[in-house]
Amino acid sequence: MRRNHSPLTIILSISILLALQGSAVLAASAPGDVTLPITLTNTLAVNPVDSWSLAAQMDSARGMHTATGLNNGKVLVVGGYPGDYGGLLNPQLYDPASDTWSYAGKIDASTAFQTNFYYHTATLLKSGKVLVVGGETYNTMSASNSPNVSFLKSGMLYDPASNTWSFAGHTTDFRVFHTATLLDNGQVLVTGGNTGADQNPSLITAELYDPTTNTWHAAASMTIARQRHFAILLPSGKVLAGSGTASDYQAPLVSTELYDPETNKWSPGGDLVTAHLGVTPILLPNGKVLVVGGSNPSSWQKAELYNPVTNTWSPAADTPAVRMYYTITLLKTGQVLVAGGQAGLSSEITKLNAELYTPWTNTWTAAAQLHMPHYEAAAVLLPSGQVLLTGGYDTDSITRVYTKGVELYSPLDEGLTNHVYLPLIGR
Repeated sequence: MRRNHSPLTIILSISILLALQGSAVLAASAPGDVTLPITLTNTLAVNPVDSWSLAAQMDSARGMHTATGLNNGKVLVVGGYPGDYGGLLNPQLYDPASDTWSYAGKIDASTAFQTNFYYHTATLLKSGKVLVVGGETYNTMSASNSPNVSFLKSGMLYDPASNTWSFAGHTTDFRVFHTATLLDNGQVLVTGGNTGADQNPSLITAELYDPTTNTWHAAASMTIARQRHFAILLPSGKVLAGSGTASDYQAPLVSTELYDPETNKWSPGGDLVTAHLGVTPILLPNGKVLVVGGSNPSSWQKAELYNPVTNTWSPAADTPAVRMYYTITLLKTGQVLVAGGQAGLSSEITKLNAELYTPWTNTWTAAAQLHMPHYEAAAVLLPSGQVLLTGGYDTDSITRVYTKGVELYSPLDEGLTNHVYLPLIGR
């Protein structure tokens, strides 16, 4: 069902979610918005400066994994690539209350799912379970001493209540570099990717997972085949999908499109200013969508914003540094944290620094420096307002050193009371 919230409801719900300090007058920034003084209670601990601290390590070094925040406050880490072609057998749970890791059930043949996979997706369902779909696996080495690569079409469900895994059917297509988006109706939309066929052509197809029946069925195909693209749920209930590439050997795309679950149809979205590849979009509290950098050299330092009201993209402030394969997280302060990653294709140097984007001033500022490099890592926002950054690897032109290291980011939480920032929601 489409979300037709009133402007007042939207302002109240999103503003309270931000949990800013003190009181602030929110000024209208779009037709239909209202001006309303609201007193908000801050739920974050006040820190004099932002900082990174070391947390307990995972049991295995890994990169290209997923990290998913659960409703019980714990974090589920699944899959990844350890660098030895042997894969990872143990999904893990992080408990921020005790700073400890434990095993999250066991993935084995009974779940009909491979254990050494990465480039999969993990989606928190409304039931609190986590749906894991697709990915790529390196199996045993071949006679020529090269890895045997295969692609997956299995789905798998993790149940935190019982700490067990169960089979969630097969997608129609093998998929890697795809997207998975939770819809308002509780279903999951999976789009694009590639099947591992010769030349790695992208998929144009889309599929829907229905958790009430544990089954898959076809959705309308996109208008353009995509892989390494992005997809995100908008406040309207539609899904914005875009950029990516038609194959590993073609130029990135600037086009985007919109999926309407009510009609099962795609319609054109606005073109990006610059093509982005392999990025994670962020839905800002004002309803706009932020994309940053990526592995397309033309967009390494480019950021831009999508306005759902006008269906257009516009440039945001450039990032201070070249960055790809980073993590990006919306903080409870309303700012966006970008951390780690790689400084570009030629340098093969990972980033120890992190940056903060402030939407209401359209500016980037330096955040505290990381303790170790994290390239193709995974990050998740904790209920405390901290960010958990897990794994990844350092890299140079010769070797890749994976890490089991984990860090916690504690944001600066001062001075936000005086900022005026009203949601500009697409209605």
